[in-house]
Amino acid sequence: MIVELGAGPGFGRWSLEATALARRLHVKVKSICVEAEPQHVRFLEDAFWEMEVTVPEEQVEIIVAAVGEEDGQGWFVVGNAREWWGQSLKLELDPWDQDTSDPVEAKQTRWQPVLVISLKTLLEREAIVDLVNFDCQDSEVHVIRGATTASGDVLSKIKMMVISTHSWKAENKILALLCSHGWHLVATNPISAVRPGGTSFHANLLLGRISKGPTDGLQIWANPKHVNVEQEFGAFQV
Repeated sequence: MIVELGAGPGFGRWSLEATALARRLHVKVKSICVEAEPQHVRFLEDAFWEMEVTVPEEQVEIIVAAVGEEDGQGWFVVGNAREWWGQSLKLELDPWDQDTSDPVEAKQTRWQPVLVISLKTLLEREAIVDLVNFDCQDSEVHVIRGATTASGDVLSKIKMMVISTHSWKAENKILALLCSHGWHLVATNPISAVRPGGTSFHANLLLGRISKGPTDGLQIWANPKHVNVEQEFGAFQV
């Protein structure tokens, strides 16, 4: 099973690759793609259509929502989706956010009410999840923290996580959270190493090769409960 949080910018790449592999092996794989920006949702649907992936017949589910620490409601930046990929979530708006001089308005975007769903709720009916991919524009810390403090062991269901990071503070918090819960960091490209015009980061995962451009940081985590970290990632371990 594959879960993609903030799936639009990546066009559902993990779900598409898993579905293609499942077809070759004549098996079924379930994927959940969570995306709040309406145009990015259409990007997802177009990508699945071009790859002839039938939703939901091939067990690919698109959930139009933002992901957060707890279930509820929030505000999400929408608009200008082809030119700008920094859409993010706020649980409450302040007067600055609604001021027309806000830099957000300069990007031809607006705040829109959105459903917020937690990782606990997303995975409550799942026994095992092969991969969770995060691209939540600095909400990753909140999502993971919600999973670690929720009743029941949400993280224990997950084999691997690929996390795009957007600030060094978030990276440090994620490191502290996941290390304290026994996860192993097997590869990283810190945001501090990212520079405009810099080189991309590449690593081989169980499901394929991941490439990351020079704009976001990246952390790849393995759960030793499900993955033999030394055998699979000995060359990448941090």
